[in-house]
Amino acid sequence: MFVTCQYSFRLMQSCTAPLDWKAAFARAKGRISVIAGADDKLMDANAYKRALPLGVAVTILPGVDHMGIVYKPEAIKAILAAMAGPGA
Repeated sequence: MFVTCQYSFRLMQSCTAPLDWKAAFARAKGRISVIAGADDKLMDANAYKRALPLGVAVTILPGVDHMGIVYKPEAIKAILAAMAGPGA
């Protein structure tokens, strides 16, 4: 699997929350699910649980790192389950 070794401005912007992310979460009309890898060295996965509002489903996947979230079978399964869940 090919993974980029550098981020372009466009790629970074497409993967970044808006500056006023709290307001964006508050305006969301549907269910929000956040899925993160416990072994991610670039993000503090447990910080999502502390920072996000109540009602946001946060799933931390053991053994999944920063890029594994997009290709590891357990990550894909969690993403599909979140998409198929109630309110999806």
